[in-house]
Amino acid sequence: MSYELKSRAERRARLFIGGTYFRAKQPGIEGNNISIVMHQEGSSAELVVTNHNTVPSENVKGPVTVDFLEQRLVWNEGVTISNLTTIPTAHGYSISYQIGGGTYKWEDLGEVSFSRTIRIPGKLSAKLTLGPPETLAGGVIFITPRCKRYSLSQVSKTSGPVEAPVTETGWDIDALRTAMADDPWVEMLPRGSDPNDTGEDEGFLTPFEDTYLKGGDGAPVSPAGYEVSPTVSSFILASTEAQDGSDIVDNRVFDWNGSNWEPR
Repeated sequence: MSYELKSRAERRARLFIGGTYFRAKQPGIEGNNISIVMHQEGSSAELVVTNHNTVPSENVKGPVTVDFLEQRLVWNEGVTISNLTTIPTAHGYSISYQIGGGTYKWEDLGEVSFSRTIRIPGKLSAKLTLGPPETLAGGVIFITPRCKRYSLSQVSKTSGPVEAPVTETGWDIDALRTAMADDPWVEMLPRGSDPNDTGEDEGFLTPFEDTYLKGGDGAPVSPAGYEVSPTVSSFILASTEAQDGSDIVDNRVFDWNGSNWEPR
C-alpha cells in the first residue's frame, strides 16, 4: 500500500439567499452544517440561524450527563424526557411558525431506558447518564437544536420620479445585519467587502425555506484516506481564508490524535 501526504484548503461556507449574503464566521467544513430560514406571519417576521454541529453541553439541559449524542433536530423542534423517577418517557415537540411564542404540537415517543442507547428515528441517538437522585424529582431533560433567532423590522423606501414617487415597505436587511453582528456562527458583511461577493443587497429581505450554507472546506471529518503510515494519519493545510475573504498560505501539517486533528 502506498501512502501520500494530501493537502487541504480551508474555506468558509456561504449562502446567497433572500436578497442578501451570509458567511460562516469560521472557515471549515463545519460551516456547511449551519442553516438559515426566514419566515413571516402577517406583520411579523424572523430569521433563525441553526448550527447543526452537535455540542452536548448546548444541546442538552437537565439532570443528566451526556455520554454520546447525535442529533438531527431542526430549528423548531425538540425532545423532552420526563418522569425520571418512575417511567422515563420521551416526547417530541414542534413549534408552529407563529411568531412571538407560537403553538406547540406534542408527540408521545414512548418509554426510554437510560441503561442503553436512546434512539428516536430521524431525530437523535443518545447515551445519557442520570444525575444524583436528589436532582431527579420533577426534573425534565430537554434536547434542542442550537439556534439564534432574530426578529425582523420593516422599512419603507421611496423610488421613482419626483412627480410620481413609489413607496414600498419590506423587511430591513441593514437592521438585520446590525442585529447579527454578535451572532456566534454567521455574519453579514457589507456587500462587496469580500472578494467572493460581488453582488448587492436587494431592496428588502424576502422569505426563504431552511437552507444550508455551502462551500466550506478544511480539515477532513475523519482520518480515513489520510494515512501516511500504517499507524499515522496526517494532512497538510496548504492555505486558509483570511478575515477579508482572501486566501493565505498556511502549510501546517496536522496529525490525527485518535479523536481530533492537531497541528504538528
